[in-house]
Amino acid sequence: MSNVWYKDLVKTIAIEDNEIFEMFIDDMLQNLFHEKDLRINTLTNVDKLYMLLCIRSYCIGTSIVFTTKVPREDDEGKKEDVKVDVPLSLNEVLNRLGNYPIEHVYTFEENGIIVKGTLPKKFYYTDILQVAADSLTSVKTAGNSIDITNFSIDERINILNTLPSSLFPKISEFLKAQEDIIKDDPLINFRTNMELPFGNTLDLQLYNGAVGEIIKMLFNTDLKELYTNEYTLMRRFKFTFNAIQQCTPQELNVYYEIIHKDLEREKKEQDEQEKGYGSGDFMAPPKNLQPE
Repeated sequence: MSNVWYKDLVKTIAIEDNEIFEMFIDDMLQNLFHEKDLRINTLTNVDKLYMLLCIRSYCIGTSIVFTTKVPREDDEGKKEDVKVDVPLSLNEVLNRLGNYPIEHVYTFEENGIIVKGTLPKKFYYTDILQVAADSLTSVKTAGNSIDITNFSIDERINILNTLPSSLFPKISEFLKAQEDIIKDDPLINFRTNMELPFGNTLDLQLYNGAVGEIIKMLFNTDLKELYTNEYTLMRRFKFTFNAIQQCTPQELNVYYEIIHKDLEREKKEQDEQEKGYGSGDFMAPPKNLQPE
């Protein structure tokens, strides 16, 4: 994930339009796939979340530090809000997500009709009918199997409405059973003894928008800071704009760290040199001596 993709993702999150956000995520993942024949419309929202967590961990960093305010009492017993940093390990989140004992696919048969499906694919829905329809991947009747992964939600709803009425409850029960399993083990646990204003745990839910909101939380950052960093690298350290765009955010962080340490070293050397001048121990070379 290059810096240009990361910056565009942050801008997309700032728009606060869920439909545009989903379209951007699908387009970004499709472009980042090594296997270009892998179709984005075959992936579930859990697949996408796992991929994005891997991208976040490898290309930006393995941990996130959230800054929030919590109430505390001072020595006089007065309550005041103080800033605290709350770390989150992405590897721990990845491990939990990858080990949920859930079923990712289903097959149901009724009156000679076989339907196959997966967990939901989108992040946001308006009702359970959309969820069930979006989970459908194929319908087989009398030996004729139809792949409907490229169909729109409305087209899948129309197909679902033509199927035997007993299939919809089966699909709904399957999806609910998987979500109940996930709810037993919160996806995110903030390891702190303090009561956080946004809660100390965060559950993963499959079709109430939680997946999309978790992604936004993990990738969101200060857009102005990104632009400021780019300007500093180009203005003061002669980085080209193209080089900055093609780097991963993690690579840019390494450059920042190297530059920061180098500036600290230079400042230390300068301070020591000025201290030497001021102490009277420094002896200037005689002006009448010519260099060899």
